[in-house]
Amino acid sequence: MNTVSIGDIGEMQALAKFATNLINVSKPLMNNARYDLIIDIDNKLYRVQVKTVQCVKDGKMEFATKTTNYTKGSWSSNAYSTNEVDLFFLYCVETGWCGLFIPEEGEIQKSLTIRLELPKNG
Repeated sequence: MNTVSIGDIGEMQALAKFATNLINVSKPLMNNARYDLIIDIDNKLYRVQVKTVQCVKDGKMEFATKTTNYTKGSWSSNAYSTNEVDLFFLYCVETGWCGLFIPEEGEIQKSLTIRLELPKNG
């Protein structure tokens, strides 16, 4: 049985969005890079990490902007840095919402929240 992961769906959406906007996009041949795609804008290359969420919860989308790996019997979580990733392509399966997040210099926070509704406490 073939299955498609939520991450695969996000990457396909990113590829389509970049191609629709006539941005050249490349994908690493190996799956061990800290980024998912490379885009070429005005002859400058940018490393893109794609992050996808399934749905909106409580009026917001929460993207895990970190990596999680399982090795030697335990899980580890690692933050990205701007030495590894230039921007994030964010995609929500439920709404079709997508956007780009350009992090500030240094280590990147491990999660990013996008609000679609005002908080209930105002």
